[in-house]
Amino acid sequence: LNMHPRDLKIEAELAGQIRAALEQHNDEDLTIDMVEGETSLFELIDAIMADDAADDERLAGIKARQDELKERKARIDRRQSTRRSVVHAAMDTAGLRKIERAEYTVSLRAVPQGVEVIEPELLSDEYVRVKRDPDKAAIKAALKAGALMFDDKIKAELQKPLSPDAIASRKQGGSQVSYIEGWYAMAEANRIFGFDGWTRETVNLALACERERKIGREQKDGWSVTYTAKVRVTAHGVVREGCGAGHGIGTDLGEAHESALKEAETDATKRALMTFGWPLGMALYDKERSNVGNAPPERDPSADRFIQQLSDMIDGIETFEEAASWWNEDTQKKTRRDFGLTNDDVAPLVILIGALGADPEVRRLNNGDPVVNLRVATSESWRDKATGERKEKTEWHNVVIFNDHLAKTAENYLRKGSKVYLEGSLQTRKWQ
Repeated sequence: LNMHPRDLKIEAELAGQIRAALEQHNDEDLTIDMVEGETSLFELIDAIMADDAADDERLAGIKARQDELKERKARIDRRQSTRRSVVHAAMDTAGLRKIERAEYTVSLRAVPQGVEVIEPELLSDEYVRVKRDPDKAAIKAALKAGALMFDDKIKAELQKPLSPDAIASRKQGGSQVSYIEGWYAMAEANRIFGFDGWTRETVNLALACERERKIGREQKDGWSVTYTAKVRVTAHGVVREGCGAGHGIGTDLGEAHESALKEAETDATKRALMTFGWPLGMALYDKERSNVGNAPPERDPSADRFIQQLSDMIDGIETFEEAASWWNEDTQKKTRRDFGLTNDDVAPLVILIGALGADPEVRRLNNGDPVVNLRVATSESWRDKATGERKEKTEWHNVVIFNDHLAKTAENYLRKGSKVYLEGSLQTRKWQ
């Protein structure tokens, strides 16, 4: 075999690499000596493969011996089982529960009755447990093909427009920037995918900047910190990633780091969630805002004053019957229509009316089945002028809601209000 000098050099280098690898993993059974004297790469490989074939024969012999020992153990187990069964049967016949000798002790244990199913196909559904096994091959094929693992309900939710009420804005670089807050994006992910339907993983978190700076009008000594983050979101098998940055400013360096770190993770999470659909923030990347829902038209301020008047009137009514009768008067209905009140406007007022009634009255309005029973708390705090101490006052109200739509509207209303708290969860026949 004629080889170019360059090829011979490469062959020698490869042979050296093989020897080094064998020496690195050397043990007493590895025959390094067999290949030590070989200089040709091919002769070296031939020697290694010959030794490997010999190991195959050794393994075959070991396996045969293992099979033999396994069969021998099975025979011994059968003999022991037969002996013990004979002894137990004899003791049971003789009415003996226990035999004690110096060499051994034998006792009969109470064995619970077992169940043997001969024809499982004849069992009714109540006696059959169905096990759901994921088809990993089908899942892998779907992921490889880029198929979404979302059902029709989730797909429909992801195609809905972004609510205009969720859009916030801030000044940045001399212009207004629209965005959705982190809590809203994650709340929407919980609603659309389910609380257990998605996960968030911080893939990377890095400190980008840390410097001293002056803070505030008083120009106090402080710190400016910036972090970058990369977050991976997995929802029903679909994986998306997003990158974000967070900035923290404060006189305390630790607090500045904490603020920047949290902001970076939240920003990256929002950017990852955004890629799933319009309601998770993707609508804001369209300059025309074609997938942002319609904002409600501006209303005459007199409507807000009218709503406050209605609320004050309800507070002055003592019984549910009186409030319900007044609310359903034709003149009241016409006045509410004239002011153009929406369902969102009316819902808090109906909640106040419902709070006046005990369960029996409310149940009668909904065929004996109230939709929501909950406790709502309003909280306020102030500083005592005399002592300078901060005081808080919390008032709990029993609220009953008797209409599905009003219940949903009430949930949104209470969630948006500051210093309004819910005890427990809202539960209805159709939503939770």
